[in-house]
Amino acid sequence: MTVYRVCDKKDSGPKTAYKQQFRSLSRAFRSQNIVTPPDPHRQCILDLQAWLESLVHQNHAIILNLDSNEDISGKAGLFQPLSYVEGKHPVSKTHDGSLATLITTCGLVDPLATQHKSRPFPSTYNRGQSRLDYMFVTSGILSSVICSGILLYQSIFYSDRILLYQSIFYSDHRPCFLDIDAGDLFEENTHEIVPPCRRQLQLNDPSLVEKYNELLQRQLAYHKIPEKLVDLQKTVSLNGWSPANQVTYEKLDHIITEAMLYAEKKSSKKCTGRFSWSPDLIKSVQAERYWKLWLKTTKGITVTPQALCRTQEAAGLAPPSSPPTLAMVLQELSNAKWTRKRA
Repeated sequence: MTVYRVCDKKDSGPKTAYKQQFRSLSRAFRSQNIVTPPDPHRQCILDLQAWLESLVHQNHAIILNLDSNEDISGKAGLFQPLSYVEGKHPVSKTHDGSLATLITTCGLVDPLATQHKSRPFPSTYNRGQSRLDYMFVTSGILSSVICSGILLYQSIFYSDRILLYQSIFYSDHRPCFLDIDAGDLFEENTHEIVPPCRRQLQLNDPSLVEKYNELLQRQLAYHKIPEKLVDLQKTVSLNGWSPANQVTYEKLDHIITEAMLYAEKKSSKKCTGRFSWSPDLIKSVQAERYWKLWLKTTKGITVTPQALCRTQEAAGLAPPSSPPTLAMVLQELSNAKWTRKRA
């Protein structure tokens, strides 16, 4: 779960996140007959802790990522349990409202503090000197955390274990990360992150986007999704949320998802059907792609080992014992093109 906790600035402007949450809490407190002045910065911890405690009691495993706007370095939290009632804000006169108390009470662990003994931690906010961003886990997850860290501001992140994944973090906060052994934690490997070039729907192709939107709207209209959503919204506003509404909501969500998948598949169809399919043709096409990838590497363009391995297997080729030379790549590419034209 990901959490943002507003700053502790009671004198902030009327349009700030603090004041927006202050007004929302004021209404909720009046409905609960709570006379305590609203404090969004403190109430965030109370609400979150009460909910997390209920999850821990149900034996849920938790990964909590949050911008806490509080530095708890060197703070010893208190053990202060809270009761959770859905739809109600917990109130406590003895809770100090600290993140440290939440962590102590819920039994969460900081993997970065466990794996990195050097102190102090670097500041995670570029206009401050404190660590404000944290990642906590329940104790059962800690053994599955391979490594963790805090990166530089606006850093480029390359994963050694998933070479296809790279991204740039533009933020006034440092990116923090956990590398978790999916096989150990989930007893199965996570799905490969597919790069945009291999995804069916390409947003930089206006014709595909237009066709996708047209197909999607047609499917939504056929299933009368807009009307059903309006009816559900009216029912909830009049009678409140109920288990029956939840079932209706899930059904509508399933239909919308299926419609999106259908539109994506139909709008991004690559095969024309003009030519007969054959295993030899597919292998020859993949062989040509394989040697084109090697040609890219000789020009200094980054090609991931996974892409080479996947294309080589699809082409039915044996892996080279050593990186091929440019002359070898050009010869093999020429042969692959010749084979593909005659397949």
